[in-house]
Amino acid sequence: MDIHRYSFQPIDSSMYILLGNESSIIIDPSINEEAYNLLCQQNIKKAFILLTHEHYDHISGVNWWKEKIKCVVICSIQCSERICVARKNASLHYDILLLFMPPEVLEQSRSLNPQSYVCYADQTFEGEYSFIWEEHLFLITETPGHSPGSCCIMVDDNICFTGDTLLYNVPTITRLPGGKREIFKHTIDEYLKKIPIGCTIYPGHGKPFNYSEINFDII
Repeated sequence: MDIHRYSFQPIDSSMYILLGNESSIIIDPSINEEAYNLLCQQNIKKAFILLTHEHYDHISGVNWWKEKIKCVVICSIQCSERICVARKNASLHYDILLLFMPPEVLEQSRSLNPQSYVCYADQTFEGEYSFIWEEHLFLITETPGHSPGSCCIMVDDNICFTGDTLLYNVPTITRLPGGKREIFKHTIDEYLKKIPIGCTIYPGHGKPFNYSEINFDII
């Protein structure tokens, strides 16, 4: 599978683009001309946008991509109810997303002034949702705790896009508005059992890693 990662700065939020023959999968979109040029070069005319959760740094490019290309936005019902409310997707109080970031990131972020951003889903689900794309099986599962609308996206049982649910040797944050430590602990304990050892994790921040390498913790 042809996977491209693009970073939304200054907090290194990951957008992933999966290239197909006639369409693309965009996970957690941000505004990126280089990524759009890649789709143009590949003559991609349609994209399916998948959201791992509702926080601004993972949805900031939804409206921009919809203006550029035909898109279908897919997310959980919980996520869909929050991306259309600036207070709930944290764009209204963007600094909240930076509470646990290093000092240098906070300094760089002072130059940002995100608008009260909202966007909308085209297709929603509850619990789990599966579909076939380019002969690959996608299974999206709700994993609330970091946020009410958090999900993980498993592909062919060997690739998993985890958003902020699982990061590499970084505790999962449940202290942000809407986060629930006890809910997360219950749901993630169940979900971890479904991830095969050796599965490649594509997290919401940082580079991909092998699932067997993870040091799991919660704050």
